[in-house]
Amino acid sequence: MKGPVNESFIPNCNRRANDQAGRTHETCRPGERSSCLVSAFSAGLSLLVAGLLASGCSSGSPTSSVGVGAITFTDVNGTPQTKPPTSLTAGQSTYLDITLTNDPQNLGASWSVYCGSAPPPGTPPPPGLTQSEVCGTFTPVHTMSGPVPTYAASGAGYVTLYTAPAAPPAQGTVTLYAAATSNPSRWASVTLTIAALPISVGLAPAPPATLATGATTQIKAVVNNDAANAGVGWSTICASTDCGSFSPTTTASGAITTYTAPAIVPVGGSVQVVATSVTDPTKSASSTIAITAASASTITGSVQVSGAPVEHAQVSLYAALTKTTAENHSPKTGDAINLAGAITDADGTFSFPAGYRCPTTDSQLYLVATAGSTGAGINPDLALMAALGPCSRSGASRLVVNEATTAAAVYALSGFMVDTRQLGSANTSPDAIAAAFATSKDLVDVTTGLARTRTSSGAGIVPQAKINSLANLLSACARTAGSAPGDGNPCDQLFAATNPGKGSATRPADTIQALLNLVRNATGFRESPDSFATLYILASSNHAFDPALLVQPKEWTLAIVFPAEKGNLWNSAAMGSGGGSLSSPAIDAAGNVWIQNKDGSRIEFIGGASSAGAPNVLLPIAAELEAAP
Repeated sequence: MKGPVNESFIPNCNRRANDQAGRTHETCRPGERSSCLVSAFSAGLSLLVAGLLASGCSSGSPTSSVGVGAITFTDVNGTPQTKPPTSLTAGQSTYLDITLTNDPQNLGASWSVYCGSAPPPGTPPPPGLTQSEVCGTFTPVHTMSGPVPTYAASGAGYVTLYTAPAAPPAQGTVTLYAAATSNPSRWASVTLTIAALPISVGLAPAPPATLATGATTQIKAVVNNDAANAGVGWSTICASTDCGSFSPTTTASGAITTYTAPAIVPVGGSVQVVATSVTDPTKSASSTIAITAASASTITGSVQVSGAPVEHAQVSLYAALTKTTAENHSPKTGDAINLAGAITDADGTFSFPAGYRCPTTDSQLYLVATAGSTGAGINPDLALMAALGPCSRSGASRLVVNEATTAAAVYALSGFMVDTRQLGSANTSPDAIAAAFATSKDLVDVTTGLARTRTSSGAGIVPQAKINSLANLLSACARTAGSAPGDGNPCDQLFAATNPGKGSATRPADTIQALLNLVRNATGFRESPDSFATLYILASSNHAFDPALLVQPKEWTLAIVFPAEKGNLWNSAAMGSGGGSLSSPAIDAAGNVWIQNKDGSRIEFIGGASSAGAPNVLLPIAAELEAAP
């Protein structure tokens, strides 16, 4: 019965082995078994050949008869897609399933992926290939045979989720395999093209809205999905020949360039700065800067946390919005005006060279420092500020931005703040905000970053210990690398304690927002009486600012006490239209509540301590301050 063996093969059939009788066993790709032609034998074996053709290519064992259908693209529930994809974007996912026949034990299929359009010619697929994120991943890597039965509530267990690699593989394609678990030589495959995500460019943060002639500012551009990591090229557009310059003219993604404004105001008064992707010049980001002739003094300083320098912090110089500035500028409603930007170096220092333009000579300036690191890593929850006062008197001394200047600024300016960018009021005169800025400087000296014991005039006694405790409270979060909701990090504890009983939608965005929440609930959180205890524990965990409170306070108001002997220095005109009998609470133009005690002393509760229009709650606090030694 022996005869010659024909060694030729029909395409798509792969030889496995010869048994003792000289027969060749084949494996076939799904859907092509009927066209497979096994080895040709002598005429005496024609009946055997016919039997093999009837059953397809088979080894003769029960598991070899398992049939593998085509890979089907589905949704999460296993419903086939009407238009199966032929390509995916890097990082994109799609659901798949496979139907097996003659799989009596329902062992299902195993999924694997191979970078490239197909395996090398003449070789079987790589069964059991270890998954590599270079080619993508499957979740799960094993599924039951589909389609999903009608009685199943979901496609779980029947469908797998393939996620394309984060970047296209070198071959540009991947081949997905589903192999029968009972016989891995039976498989189906599909090849997909993996396309790169489109490049995008963004300015982070946005350049200042205005810049004086010859002045400089630091700008960064972030490039997303640039596999070549080629960064951006910087250019300018304006109606004059001199539009300013950049140094360097090309930067990596996230790296700093310094833009120098032109020496003369260009035609039209503005310059458009442009960052263009080097890899894909069709992608760019731009911003328009108004160029002005006026200039102001140089401002230099340092950003500190617990006395240590904060490196790589973004420092922005703002002018608070008032009725006057709103009439001459057109920022987003309620927004302060961004005058300049800088980034701190390794010792926390920053500088704004002379040349930035203030909207008016009496514009109230303030600094905001965000992110940065004290060594634990960049802290996205960190935000500090300092109130500087009028533009005409800025830059006289080196400044400090730290937790104490932040406490003073947030309390004093709370009546004018929504957040760090929305500070001011287009409906009031500059005098009201000027009074609030003056109050902040009465609490903390911005040239040293230390809380005062007396106001600038010497007339009032400043609550130094409570300001230091507030500074220590911010330090607990500021020294870390930030937090995620619920991770128990000091920042998470601070944000939860200043947002009690509320969801993540109102979670503070940073330390300034958390402190602003506390100012507005300084006499207690109705939703959580224990919040004050949490805040005091956090404050007590740090001793960078001393002297601090030795016991937990009943409230977190800040009050300046003006003793009776200094009462003649208090100007009743400051009470404004909210004034009246001094025996009852009155509110001045800056939003501060004043109360006169029986001994003739006067107490000024700073900012949001008015408890949202209910200043009478401050009367018992004033009585305790009066009774204090």
